[in-house]
Amino acid sequence: MPRVRTNPVKNRLYLKFSSINADELSDEVFEVVKAVRTLSPGFTCLTELEDFIAATEKEERYMKLIIEFISLMGVSKVVRVASAESHNQLNDWSRKLGSYSAQRADTVEEAEKMLNSNLENTK
Repeated sequence: MPRVRTNPVKNRLYLKFSSINADELSDEVFEVVKAVRTLSPGFTCLTELEDFIAATEKEERYMKLIIEFISLMGVSKVVRVASAESHNQLNDWSRKLGSYSAQRADTVEEAEKMLNSNLENTK
């Protein structure tokens, strides 16, 4: 399964960065850019970050680039499936760099429900 994918019907970006190293993450930055360009402003994002902690400076830089980019491109809501520690670290960056706060979910199913309720509210 690809780490970066979209659902154009839901106008949603999916990111799965579990167990990823800095070299792989650098490639994924370009994949995120390509994917987001297929979405409309106001898109939502579901991010799976199980077992991910940006341990190196390089990994941190790549995650910050992704956060900044999706914010600039008009992300409306982000839900992360992550440990509380990872979520809090990334949420600090999201607020500082991307001017948004993400929500945390325990499962992908829960995250989908949270984002789908956003879709229903806009109809």
